Amino acid sequence: MLATVPIKVLALHTNTGSRYYRIIPQLRWMQKQGHDVRLERHDVEHLDKLIEWADVVVLQMVFSRDLVAQIKAAGKKVLFECDDLIHKSHALHYAYGETDTLWKQAKWLWRIWQVLRICDGFIVSPPELKKVYGWMAKRTFVFPNYMELEHWLKENPKNTSNRVRILWSGSTSHTGDLFWVKPILAKIIEKYPQVQFIYIGHGGVATDDLYAKFVYGDDIFEGLPTDRRESLLPAPPNVYPYIVASLMADIAIAPLEKNYFNRFKTQCKYLEYAINGIPGVYSKWFYTDVQDWRDAPVSTSLREKGQTGLLADTPEEWIDALSTLIESATLRGQIGENARAEVIRKYDFAKHAHRWQGFVESIVHGTHHSQPPKTSSASTQ
Repeated sequence: MLATVPIKVLALHTNTGSRYYRIIPQLRWMQKQGHDVRLERHDVEHLDKLIEWADVVVLQMVFSRDLVAQIKAAGKKVLFECDDLIHKSHALHYAYGETDTLWKQAKWLWRIWQVLRICDGFIVSPPELKKVYGWMAKRTFVFPNYMELEHWLKENPKNTSNRVRILWSGSTSHTGDLFWVKPILAKIIEKYPQVQFIYIGHGGVATDDLYAKFVYGDDIFEGLPTDRRESLLPAPPNVYPYIVASLMADIAIAPLEKNYFNRFKTQCKYLEYAINGIPGVYSKWFYTDVQDWRDAPVSTSLREKGQTGLLADTPEEWIDALSTLIESATLRGQIGENARAEVIRKYDFAKHAHRWQGFVESIVHGTHHSQPPKTSSASTQ
């Protein structure tokens, strides 16, 4: 139903890829419902005029008390959107230097509190973030990550080579995860001469060229055969779905180290692999939305199992899970089909967008908004 009284929504972002989960689908939906929307970088010129235009401003990871105060002084509502742990990271994280002492962590918490306490609402992806920061806000709304199908759903060419292509995709925040999985990949590559490892977004490239090292980063996978791995630079988020769909991956991996920071990640890697029909191996301690193929009753047929991936914890379990998928193209195909079908059925953004819309409208109109229980905990990394 189209809005009877259109709301003017201004969203300010920091140019992170997560806006394709957290802001852009929401604005497209609101526009379809008859609301007026604008999406701009947080440092856009003439911001004061945009604020004056808006009824509500959504800040995605823009920690500026002065900006929030400016929005409030203009008589506008302001919502803060957060999808990551801010005040604490781990030793191999690119921002560790900003949070490596208790004093720095306390300063970040103070800064976050100064922002959230004067906002009208707080939107987070994983429920764990609500536990850490939700008490600082007047109202907190948990909205997991979902897939806007018009953005993510692409054609997937099949691998016709004699190689089994294993894919990892991610950002520089995953350095520790890649170091952890490296010896596992080394054993898999040694065990299976047909395996090709592809990594996109982070991991470096084997080279002595200083300029190439500057562009690609340090070679995390030094020691792995250079003819058995392919490195791709990070893709712009607007074309990233096309890139992943075109890689002809047979298997995907999402290793995640057990540490405090990673507890607040989201499960978007499962969504991204699954929407492309790629069967994956995922860290068991974290990926609760993946249904492990091995957990289905033995009596059921392969097609009846309906499971969506494999889970692993120890290096031995990872090697076993990857070996299982490498050795069975039939199993890979069925798990990939199951995962893709589940994402389309359960994680289609359009089926959940009304809840985000309802929260924003309740903030603007000063009405009560009850959050219905969500049926899944899937959300982004």
